[in-house]
Amino acid sequence: MKLMNLFWVLCLAVIATGCDDDNDNEENVNLLRGTTWECVKIMDIEADTIIPFAPIKAADSYILKFVADSSQFFTKGAANTIAGKYELDKENIRLSINTFMTTIGIIGGDPFEEGFRAVDSYALKDDGLQLFFNNKKGCLYFEKH
Repeated sequence: MKLMNLFWVLCLAVIATGCDDDNDNEENVNLLRGTTWECVKIMDIEADTIIPFAPIKAADSYILKFVADSSQFFTKGAANTIAGKYELDKENIRLSINTFMTTIGIIGGDPFEEGFRAVDSYALKDDGLQLFFNNKKGCLYFEKH
């Protein structure tokens, strides 16, 4: 009897632990929803160098917006708009890009866009949002906008 009670206690502990992870993921999603961020720096982490932004940019470039009531995002590189949906799983983020609108004559060569399309993990900290790309070899640093 005691062994059976111990079994049920362990089962409930495992279930409760799993629920906490789900709540943490939902809290992270909720922390991003309705927020706007500005990319202030692009880093090559391996080389420990800052990657310069594209020399030509629009007024609203490098702004990342997470929609308040869904898991959609919108951002703009030097001239091209990127939109889609995101999913969070602990420290991993999956960006499903469904829109990539290009400005005539400006395709490729923007370090922000190249990094953003390769994002695979993130960190949300007091001082901002970090989107890592290429297995944490690079990082887009954002501050609240």
